[in-house]
Amino acid sequence: MFFSFLPEEAKRIYEDLGEMSPASYALRFATGFDGMMMVLSGMSDMAQMQDNLSFMKDFQPLSTKEQEAVKQVTEIFKSKNFIPCIACRYCMEKCPKNIAIPDLFA
Repeated sequence: MFFSFLPEEAKRIYEDLGEMSPASYALRFATGFDGMMMVLSGMSDMAQMQDNLSFMKDFQPLSTKEQEAVKQVTEIFKSKNFIPCIACRYCMEKCPKNIAIPDLFA
């Protein structure tokens, strides 16, 4: 259900980890950085909000195995030369350099 947008090889990596969504790995990755105080998630429906709440309520940083899976998926995305930006523009609101990130991706 969660993995329909992923390249097949990335989908297999996440499916092998268990039942969590790709968003859960991404947000837990970002939240795991030292000094991180907040992460923003572009949610577009109630199911996405419930998913975010499910893994952030009792936050656990990525395990070593999950970190490795995220690295592997990152390399797959890099090899495909595309960035699935949804142009929500959340990233621009607090960008200290005022970089129009979605425009650059487009």
